[in-house]
Amino acid sequence: MAKVLYLPLNCPQTIQTGMYDAFRDLGVELSIFDFYPPFLKRKSVQSIRGEFLQEVRRFKPDLIHMQLQFTGVIDGNTLLEAKKIHPKAILTNWTGDIRSNVPGEFAGHSRAIDIALISSVGQLDLYRKAVHCGDVRYWQIGYNPKLYFPQNKTTFCHDISFVASKYNTRGAYGIFPGAEARTNAANHLLKGPWRFGLFGNGWGKRVKAISQKTANDVYGSSFSCLNISNFNDVYLYFSDRMLMCLASGRPVISYNFPGWEAYFTDMKDIVMVNSPQGIDEKLKWLKANPQKANEIGRAGAELAQKEHTYFCRAAELLRMVGLR
Repeated sequence: MAKVLYLPLNCPQTIQTGMYDAFRDLGVELSIFDFYPPFLKRKSVQSIRGEFLQEVRRFKPDLIHMQLQFTGVIDGNTLLEAKKIHPKAILTNWTGDIRSNVPGEFAGHSRAIDIALISSVGQLDLYRKAVHCGDVRYWQIGYNPKLYFPQNKTTFCHDISFVASKYNTRGAYGIFPGAEARTNAANHLLKGPWRFGLFGNGWGKRVKAISQKTANDVYGSSFSCLNISNFNDVYLYFSDRMLMCLASGRPVISYNFPGWEAYFTDMKDIVMVNSPQGIDEKLKWLKANPQKANEIGRAGAELAQKEHTYFCRAAELLRMVGLR
């Protein structure tokens, strides 16, 4: 039985239970080192790093799979020490987030990483030039099917809903070239005539943020769902919002992104647009053809369930490192 030591990036709003279940369903012996919540509660970085090394020494994993992303709680030196303690372990570090540059923390981690994993094809060259390990690969994001699934409703509170935070194009969190497109689309839909459900941080006092646990209820109560990324120009990048929307079983209207045809078929399992007016046009058509809308929604959910759950991703990872 393969032994996996998993370092998820958990926070109060999001616990990576989907990956826990996926690894266990695949039959691995799993140990979870939950490094980030203690850091948020002001536990010292030195203590967290020491406990991590103790767990490596105790558990002796075949794979140390990490979602350190852009944090420095566990640094490159700590990972090098882990390799000294257990040289046979394979180390992988994944980021499901995306920025216009390669964060220094991710590059620092790569000094001890065997395989660096990112969630787009379009940034592979960028990362390969910036990181220290010689192996950077595409490993797409997944979703938790226990949280996102069809509710099969026949009456809806919204014609279209969008669950997303609003960021400035340039701000404290970095550069987000798609932020203007998201804002323009939301402002357009707020003017009507559609019953538009908007949820997330940054949109103003009248718009409330919701948790991942309640997002599926919003999607299931919407005739259609909207997906617009902060990065719509990166080849084969989409966020987990896309998968959550698809999994709801409602038709997903999404802005185009390079390479989308590799995964999806327009008007079969997704509805692709490139402007606010395109949203109006396609939503009007879907409302006039509800049976076809339902078929597109069901096909999208089937595709997500077949190819994009965390189980699919974990199985792919284990095959990648030779443990399956």
